[in-house]
Amino acid sequence: MSVNQVVDALGKIGKELAIDPLIKCLDDDESYVRFRATYALGKIGKEATIEPLIKCLDDDEYFVRSSAAEALGKIGTELAINPLIKCLHNNDYLVRSRTEFAQGEIGIELMTDSTVLLRAAGALQQIGTEAIRADS
Repeated sequence: MSVNQVVDALGKIGKELAIDPLIKCLDDDESYVRFRATYALGKIGKEATIEPLIKCLDDDEYFVRSSAAEALGKIGTELAINPLIKCLHNNDYLVRSRTEFAQGEIGIELMTDSTVLLRAAGALQQIGTEAIRADS
């Protein structure tokens, strides 16, 4: 059985018993193991997973960072707000989008580039619709 299979099995268990072994997997040399561990910890969603997941926001691999952000959003802790805000400036789009998702899950909304663009597009659409009605 490979380490990846063990991590997946621990994630499927989804109990507090799996937390410590999964946290240890966050330091694994293989990025896929770290990714699967962040995902599994997000599913378990206990307070003991918060600090280790926050540390993963600085991982070298973008998909580990994005998975950690999403996991923190699923847990819904306000302890993650400041670390997540820092991720909004990440160079990787996936990390930024998962961070926005996480902040929404926690219940905060920040004016990020994509939210500004979405609101601007909605406003322009509304203006256009109203202009068409006015001309009719």
